[in-house]
Amino acid sequence: MRPGQTLGFAGWKEQFLLQWDHPAVHFGYRRKSPSGESRDAARWVSGDDDHRLVLRGDMVEPCFDPERLKALGLAHRDYWFLAAGTAVLPACRAASGAAVSVIVYDPSGPR
Repeated sequence: MRPGQTLGFAGWKEQFLLQWDHPAVHFGYRRKSPSGESRDAARWVSGDDDHRLVLRGDMVEPCFDPERLKALGLAHRDYWFLAAGTAVLPACRAASGAAVSVIVYDPSGPR
């Protein structure tokens, strides 16, 4: 990633994020809709060219094109991928005014 890009995490457990030492975003935990986090992440990453997303392999469908993801490997019994907005399928892309549940995590505290 280059300076100025924002990293989001989809499908990460809270304890993983708490070990992260840079600002990031995530899309909630234990949501009622299993696909809600994946869809919000897809809208978020496709809404800005400077967004990148780390997501679990089981979150690829139905919003991401597997051919456009960068495989990051196996960790914590899951396969992980890096996505840019170009990996999001048209049906899941950001639309103006689209509601997205985004939680900003900044370990350095308020600025």
